[in-house]
Amino acid sequence: MFEAVVVGAGMARFVATHRLLEAGVQVQCFEPRARIGGRAHAGTLRA
Repeated sequence: MFEAVVVGAGMARFVATHRLLEAGVQVQCFEPRARIGGRAHAGTLRA
């Protein structure tokens, strides 16, 4: 059983999940995409 559930793993929610874990809270983070980071995305630009 979890004490908290975080829906989405954008940067803010990912940090919140991490801080809850550091505080000893049992938390589960759900992200529907195959990657975390929300709208932040790193990639290679081609000229």
